[in-house]
Amino acid sequence: MKKKLLVFFAFGFFALFSVYKPVLADYSQAYNNYQYQYNLYRQDYENFTIAKATYLTYQTLTTQNDLLEKMRTVLLSRNRVMISYLATLSQKAMIADGLAPNDLATTQRIIGEETTFLSSLQNQISAAATISDLNTINTTFANHYQQLDTEAKQIVGQILLGKTDYEDSKFADLTARSKLQVQRLSNLGEDTQSLSRGITAAESKAALYDDKRSAAVEVLYPKNNFNFQKIDLLAGQKLILDGRQYLHEAGSFLLEILKQITNG
Repeated sequence: MKKKLLVFFAFGFFALFSVYKPVLADYSQAYNNYQYQYNLYRQDYENFTIAKATYLTYQTLTTQNDLLEKMRTVLLSRNRVMISYLATLSQKAMIADGLAPNDLATTQRIIGEETTFLSSLQNQISAAATISDLNTINTTFANHYQQLDTEAKQIVGQILLGKTDYEDSKFADLTARSKLQVQRLSNLGEDTQSLSRGITAAESKAALYDDKRSAAVEVLYPKNNFNFQKIDLLAGQKLILDGRQYLHEAGSFLLEILKQITNG
């Protein structure tokens, strides 16, 4: 049993949900269930470590049987928390702004495949008769873990990118509105050089988002990642949020220009 499982759930999950608050009922229910299952897992893991230490100290049939059941319980608990985690990602993807239909379909397919894998392990864990059997099942999980970890983090990244891309499209609409108003004033014979420079400055600021986005994609979706190498979700998230800040600043520039035109 590896403690990095705890790190995965706390990091991978809350990197997303510290940014965007729960919204719809199905998502909130899934999120609450994840938290509940996660807390159960932590307690079951602690019980397992105690049983393991007791068995290594006394090595009796009683302590061995207790270890077998505590290990079975924690493996089942780990699977349940991971399935609930995937279910929450699924709900979040379905309500996320800006996620393209093909990306949503891919996300749901991956989540479905991983849930099927974990459900299969559930059956094997329940049927295991010995500690050796459980160790074999745990090895199967460990060998698959990096793929699951990478896929889950990439789904989080896709949701974050979709949200910010949606905001980028709104900025494009705002830019078009601003240019239309400036052109209208120009047609009336008014001096619009200052306003045009403001729009150009806003567009230059927004272009920095594209740079940050490209860098985030390289972090989250490395080329030729056939072995599902570990990715740095936190670094990718920071790049996306930095780019989002540029969009917000650029949008503020344009809103100020429209306000100036309206009050002019």
